Amino acid sequence: MAVLIASHYTQRTYSWTDWKAVRASKKLVPQFDADGMTYTVWGYDGPEVHLCSIWKGDVPHGVVEGGYSQEQNDADREDFEANYKPTGNRTLFKKDEMNVPVTSPVPRTGTELIVTTPNFADPSTWYPSATRVEGAALTDSGDGLVWTSGDVWIDMTHGKLFDEDALVADAAHGYAIAVTVDGVAKTEREPFATSGGDFVVDYRAGTVTFATSRAGSAVLATYSRMVDSVFAIVPDEGSRLDIEEVEAQFSSDIVMSDAIVFEIWVYNPADLPNKVRIGRTRYKNFKNFIDEALGSYPVIPAIGGAARGSSHAIYGFPFRYGTVRSLMSMYGIELRVLLEHDVPFEGEHATATFYTTVHAADSE
Repeated sequence: MAVLIASHYTQRTYSWTDWKAVRASKKLVPQFDADGMTYTVWGYDGPEVHLCSIWKGDVPHGVVEGGYSQEQNDADREDFEANYKPTGNRTLFKKDEMNVPVTSPVPRTGTELIVTTPNFADPSTWYPSATRVEGAALTDSGDGLVWTSGDVWIDMTHGKLFDEDALVADAAHGYAIAVTVDGVAKTEREPFATSGGDFVVDYRAGTVTFATSRAGSAVLATYSRMVDSVFAIVPDEGSRLDIEEVEAQFSSDIVMSDAIVFEIWVYNPADLPNKVRIGRTRYKNFKNFIDEALGSYPVIPAIGGAARGSSHAIYGFPFRYGTVRSLMSMYGIELRVLLEHDVPFEGEHATATFYTTVHAADSE
């Protein structure tokens, strides 16, 4: 016997007929080893190993005298070679007491990517569809201090979005703010600072407030203007993006002012490269989230301070998929998340986080 079975396993030996019966009752995965003379056939049922030997040629004299004939061996060999050998030596799995394979988690292949939506309670984070406004004239509110644009400005400087520095790097303009007074560039106050700079911006109101009056001046601003709440997860060309888990986060003061919509879009074969919507789910109230979620995480209390923290407790709802949702670039598949009527939620925080893995499009 060429195969070696470790001594801590209990070994049980059978005739071929009896081995097949054990194999069927215990649902063993047939394994075998072949040397020049015999097939050693076995199955693992931890901590036991069930064995059988079949001779390729002549059965040893002592075995024949023990009652195992050459004719029986030849019939057993033919049965094994025809019905078991072709599918033998498949991967083994441990099984529990209910005969269910016991699996262990393994590292994912591909590149991990964590994607977070804008804050549906803060339009100044709705960056994906924003448009660039160059040198727009601002309007004096009447005191020479506060100047208005009439737009919501995208804020990519105060940490409102997860990994916002990477998002800024993806845009040539970097969502930068530029303000001039009578052609002279002015400096915005540093993020989170309580003093300094020539002006501060209220991004949601689209206003600039100066430290001293600029009455009678020409005040111009360059900024990124919020357009709508649409956020799309789109795989890069030649890739597949697998969505494995999703988590929704809401602050305790949130008021749902609009429906959140999840849409699936794909290439329209009749109108390439345009896309057509093939799936849509609307969450019309909070109970819809609770009905689908797998419970909730422990509540995170207000933490981090007034400037850089959360002012209210945060609730997290996990959504774990039994099957992976794949977005494949070759079919133009993308997931869009949006507010149905672009009405911001009242309150502090409402986002969704997607935990994904990126693969080459032709990978398994």
